[in-house]
Amino acid sequence: MLKAGKARREALAEDNSGEPLFSGPSWGAVAALAAGAAFSAMAATASAGTIVQDNFTSGSNYGNSMSTANGNPGLSPSPTNLPGGTWQHIADGHIRDGEWLANKNSLNHAGAGIGTSSSNQGSGVGLPLGAYNTGTLQVSANIFYNQAFNGTPVVPTTLGNGSYTLLGFNVSTNSSSDYGPKPTVGFTGLQVTTNGSLQQIVNGTVVGSPIGYGGTYTPFTSTPLSYQIDTSTGAISNVTFGNSTANYAFGTGTFANADTAFLEIGGLPLPSTGTSSYASTDANEVWFNGLTITSVPEPSGLMVMLGGMSGGLLRRRSRKRQADDKIAT
Repeated sequence: MLKAGKARREALAEDNSGEPLFSGPSWGAVAALAAGAAFSAMAATASAGTIVQDNFTSGSNYGNSMSTANGNPGLSPSPTNLPGGTWQHIADGHIRDGEWLANKNSLNHAGAGIGTSSSNQGSGVGLPLGAYNTGTLQVSANIFYNQAFNGTPVVPTTLGNGSYTLLGFNVSTNSSSDYGPKPTVGFTGLQVTTNGSLQQIVNGTVVGSPIGYGGTYTPFTSTPLSYQIDTSTGAISNVTFGNSTANYAFGTGTFANADTAFLEIGGLPLPSTGTSSYASTDANEVWFNGLTITSVPEPSGLMVMLGGMSGGLLRRRSRKRQADDKIAT
């Protein structure tokens, strides 16, 4: 009896390799702890993946330009801006950050309002991503149209044909003059039309056919647009747009590092008259808020982490079985 008890204690203390065996909490408890640690690690990785988040609250009032147009220094995204740059001029100059913070009337929110001018070419700004445009990236923003006249926001009822919104990337920015080329020049990403269709654009060129909105789309209601790109393969995936049920299957595109040097937001908000005059009573604006770009963790890395944890548990369980067999004999 004494010898059996001693053998059991020795077997529980170590296996044939001399390594101590686990004799603490149950395997279920260990598995739960491991799962909790894995979940926490994944949550921390996702949180750390935020590269840029801009709530567009830097501007103080209507007419505060966010880009480097006309010699402005350009505003920095807030609250998160890992690349450290400021919004640069791409096209036109009627782009404001925090436009309605000091003029909250019918709409109580902040955002980046993008207008246009008599050139009818639209506006756009780009944010340098530096070394952060690698791997798999997810870009997201809420987009909609509003109307501004003398700083007073008004929800418009109609849009001019040809209006569009841009959410994506650009190869470069342009001079700091008030006007410049169209915001689609050098743009790679998705263009949203007034009926909610998504059109892929690659380096300024329309690719394929537009994909219609699956359901009812209202351009004057804030609608979230999100998609992922892989800078190693150029692929675009996981496209979601509001409550649309459409299958967004786009071509590979060219979302390589050089094509994603700048994050771009822009558009062409034409009024119902079809001509653009920023000071007119029906001047429309494309609006963005809740803009984020994040780095998506590679699935392989998470699988390696989880696999290592589960492998360790299996090895310890195997040693315990060997110890039990030793006692039995």
